[in-house]
Amino acid sequence: MKKEDIKLDDYMRILFGDAPFEFLIEVVIRILVVYILLLVGMRLMGRRMEAMITRNENIALVTLAAAGGIALLAPDRGILPPVVVVLVVVSIQHIIAIVTMKDAKKEQIILDDFSPLVKDGQFQLKEMVQSRITQPRIVAELRSKEIVNLGTVQRVYMEANGAFSILTYEEKKPRKGLCVLPMDDEDFRNEFDFEDNAYACRHCGNVQESMNAENEKCADCGKSIWEKAIVTA
Repeated sequence: MKKEDIKLDDYMRILFGDAPFEFLIEVVIRILVVYILLLVGMRLMGRRMEAMITRNENIALVTLAAAGGIALLAPDRGILPPVVVVLVVVSIQHIIAIVTMKDAKKEQIILDDFSPLVKDGQFQLKEMVQSRITQPRIVAELRSKEIVNLGTVQRVYMEANGAFSILTYEEKKPRKGLCVLPMDDEDFRNEFDFEDNAYACRHCGNVQESMNAENEKCADCGKSIWEKAIVTA
């Protein structure tokens, strides 16, 4: 399209483009065909696509969406290419499903593996860097599960599909740990008990029973950012 063909008051061109009005009827037909095609494709890929979306399945979804978009709006493009795309994507998904079911190691290579982000009440900093997950993201997940004390958390896993699995200690007894409530929410934090003689590292969650000075470095991460440890069961 040339520059002189673009006019802001050309409402018909803005609404309908260069295609004739009859193309709108064809668009409806194309939408129905592509919708049914994608529905069949998702059905063939199984319930796994609905239950968990891994990196591999995200690629499949994006590919299907991209293939259908052009076929819907371009009058000079047919709907046969999206059919081929769906067949190829479904075939690849079936092959991956067969391979990963037979070999767990290949599943980890193709679909990725879990990452332990918290162990025994402490952040696993190296795993967090590798997974590109920040501390605020983790503590937000903990707060969503009504967890206020990092010390009560036995494990936090980031699964291959990006979901978080949070496991707390089964034995209910008082535990000391880093408070995951926002520092600005003083009123809510004051509702809990904090240990006067125990301090939690705000960087990694390590709890130290006594300190010689406030600038003492954490034995685990080397930082010197402390706060009193919260105590909950």
